[in-house]
Amino acid sequence: MAAAAVRTGVSFVGVVGEETSSRGARHLVADRDAPGAVVNGEPSGTTGITLGYRGFLAGTYVATSESGHTSRPEPNAIQHATRWWTGVEDAFERDEYQPVFERVTAKPVAIDGGISEDGLSVETTLEVQLRIPPALDAETVRETAEAELGTGTVSWDEPIPPVMESPRTAVARAFRVAIREQGGEPRLLRKTGTSDMNLYADAWDCPMATYGPGNSDLDHAPDERLSLAGFDRSVEVLTAVATTLRGGGNA
Repeated sequence: MAAAAVRTGVSFVGVVGEETSSRGARHLVADRDAPGAVVNGEPSGTTGITLGYRGFLAGTYVATSESGHTSRPEPNAIQHATRWWTGVEDAFERDEYQPVFERVTAKPVAIDGGISEDGLSVETTLEVQLRIPPALDAETVRETAEAELGTGTVSWDEPIPPVMESPRTAVARAFRVAIREQGGEPRLLRKTGTSDMNLYADAWDCPMATYGPGNSDLDHAPDERLSLAGFDRSVEVLTAVATTLRGGGNA
């Protein structure tokens, strides 16, 4: 993307915190006016044009219970945490015939618990993440999760909304033309993860898409890699797209 931007004179921005706090993207939308168009960078393969992502909601569950002998029948904080999360998973129980993109995925990502230092209580902290399909919003998912809450409290991070862009925008059309010019057959994609494009689409009323060489199945994996041939082809595609959009006053 930087190489194509240097060639064509369009703006290039590198942001930090993608798919966590997205603090770079949040700063960008707060600090800048809406551009004419956005191309977000993420692996989609040299022929893939990503138009949709699920949203993202992260939360922290905390519970404390009185310490006591393990023979006592009352549940402790660790059990409260696991029971709450089991309820959340049941509330978003998957339909095997429903595509992953169209349903909520609930994942625990970290848990810490045990007897407090003073020995008077049992404490538990559970970190969780939920992915939000375009048919729902963060508030609905949050309310469903909190409805399963018995004991304990949950604090939620700032959510990232889902996004589904039209394939008929100037950006999508420019990519289809450019990919065909490089001998490829364009593929329209929607991904089950989340990207900074979600935040751009929520803040800016302009056409956008995500594009980038590489295999997205290897994202965040130890063997993530990119072929040099794919890099070269993607630079040509991005250069053509940027030239087209800039010529139309969208860059």
